[in-house]
Amino acid sequence: MIFRGETKVNEIALSNSEARRILEDAGIDYCCGGGKSLQDACLRANVSAEDILRQLRLNAERVWPGEEQWTSVSLAQLTKHIRERHHQYVRGAIPRLRALLAKIGEKHGGNHRELGEIEKLFGDVAREMLMHMQKEEQILFPFIDSLERAASEGSPVEAPFFQTVRNPIHSMMANFSDYAGGFNGSTQH
Repeated sequence: MIFRGETKVNEIALSNSEARRILEDAGIDYCCGGGKSLQDACLRANVSAEDILRQLRLNAERVWPGEEQWTSVSLAQLTKHIRERHHQYVRGAIPRLRALLAKIGEKHGGNHRELGEIEKLFGDVAREMLMHMQKEEQILFPFIDSLERAASEGSPVEAPFFQTVRNPIHSMMANFSDYAGGFNGSTQH
């Protein structure tokens, strides 16, 4: 795939995992900011769009083994993969990282007061991530799975309590954006 400055960031992120790594390394948000063009995202991240495009071109010349074509699998397969691979990973990583932060804080906290703030921020992010994943697993993913099931069976879909799938998605994105703003110098949480 050939990318340009006008290409949406989420299209680039969907292309393969190495493209996502390139975006992550550059500080480009492909989740909540995925609807932006690469040019706009690079401006926001204060990186060169030309440099990112060059890295993406080099990446496109390589073949990445084991990369799933997630745009061609069922939504149920995708939500299952997210739960079993990514959510499970995050749930396992949080306690390990908490323990490491506590250990570092005990050893170096006296000389580095900022470690206490880092530990607090990590706790805030961990709680937010766990709540976000719980909402996905209990509200959004079951509804997506039921939509797909109804479509394949030709049966009607029962109206969800949240009216439209856009509502929980918008709510999760707004909550994350408000929270993430605190890391960019904003006072919102």
